[in-house]
Amino acid sequence: DNGVGTQPPAAVDNISITGSNCATPDSLTVINLSSTEATITCHNTNTSDPDHYVVSYAQSGSSTWTDENTTTMPYTIQGLTTNTNYVVKVSAFCSANTGSVYGEEYAFHTPCAPITTLPYTNNFDSDSAGVSAPFISCWQRNSNYLTGNYPYVNSTYSSSSSHSLYFYNSGTTYSIAALPQFDTTLYPI
Repeated sequence: DNGVGTQPPAAVDNISITGSNCATPDSLTVINLSSTEATITCHNTNTSDPDHYVVSYAQSGSSTWTDENTTTMPYTIQGLTTNTNYVVKVSAFCSANTGSVYGEEYAFHTPCAPITTLPYTNNFDSDSAGVSAPFISCWQRNSNYLTGNYPYVNSTYSSSSSHSLYFYNSGTTYSIAALPQFDTTLYPI
């Protein structure tokens, strides 16, 4: 009441706390994963099948969760972003309004999408340059050179407008760059 002096007492009446008799699903795992989909499953610890599950997922580090209802497990989450870290959790509902607490979160990473068009070109001009810069998205590198991250995108030696992929080798060292996977249906064997 913004006044000074003694504040009025507080009172609470008719509190009702109810728990859920619906057990939390456990053993959450991803059983099939593509660049844009993840099929999850979990173990139902209830004596009968739940009315439905709520599958909640988010990109790692995000506070924005997407909730999807399903009556079956396994369940496929669709429309995911390629090459991205996600977390997922599941709650079971034994009736329309009585659900369990969420089980433990499960983390997964969607792989890179395969290259689906030929010819494939990359002049590296849109990639970050430098030995300590992140390597090209969806590419992999391997080197046994001890002082440096070879190969790397370089802004000094380039035949296109600004960048090139720079390799360094000596007589006993190697540097390898591996492209993302190609869609094998482009040229079936």
